[in-house]
Amino acid sequence: MQDLDNRFKVSIPPKFERPRALLIYTLRRSIFSISLVASDTSFLYALLRKREKNIYNNDNIYKITQKKAYFCLD
Repeated sequence: MQDLDNRFKVSIPPKFERPRALLIYTLRRSIFSISLVASDTSFLYALLRKREKNIYNNDNIYKITQKKAYFCLD
């Protein structure tokens, strides 16, 4: 469990009162690192399946590449 905690870090940005977590996950080689904002795990899985594409959800635009997922919130 501690090994998982070292690879999967969750923090909540101060501007969000509800638990909308900033997820940071980093691995090497065929698995890519990802930094994204997801309101639930199903949306997180959708991001993982649709990497290298633009995903539109609740007026938030996510640009995903193999190495990182960039997010912008207006």
